[in-house]
Amino acid sequence: MKTFYIRLDQAGIIRDILEFPHAGYIEVQMQTPLPAGINGGWYRWDGENPVEVPELKPADEREMEQRMADLEAAIAAILGGAI
Repeated sequence: MKTFYIRLDQAGIIRDILEFPHAGYIEVQMQTPLPAGINGGWYRWDGENPVEVPELKPADEREMEQRMADLEAAIAAILGGAI
């Protein structure tokens, strides 16, 4: 078991994982290695373990590419077009 710090959205979906304490993150113990895609938006924290939620997983690679483009656009807008 290893200590991690997770950030959850309002639905309990894992949005980020750190190996150091940070404001707004919850300290948890998890087995390593962590599952692939754990911070990809399709794992929910059940209070003790990450649980994969397959229906939240992108349907295909094209959808994933569109999500990445949307995220890049949102980041650029936040940063004033700096990326």
